[in-house]
Amino acid sequence: MTEQDVRKAFLGYRWERGQYAQDPQNSGAYSNSKKVETWLLLLTREERMIIRFHLIDGLDWRRTAVELDKIWGYENGRSERSLKRKQSKAIRKIVRFMEEDPYNGSINFPMHK
Repeated sequence: MTEQDVRKAFLGYRWERGQYAQDPQNSGAYSNSKKVETWLLLLTREERMIIRFHLIDGLDWRRTAVELDKIWGYENGRSERSLKRKQSKAIRKIVRFMEEDPYNGSINFPMHK
């Protein structure tokens, strides 16, 4: 799994969740969305929020910084460069996890009945 694969999975997360909401029997959409949700658990709160605002919600970097400023306050603001660096670090963390995964990414999440 590459960093680009992880980015694509995050970018497709909202669509996958929508597909599952429309068709609860869609096991592919369910499994992919659960995989992304599991990845998010690997990250710090700040990393999760950056990924959520920028990749999942599709906000540009300026708007992502504004949303984070609302949470942590302007005086604790982060520069666009810092946000990009933190996002890259978070994605690398996920890639390392997937490379070390003894199941080789083949864990299937059972669907709710």
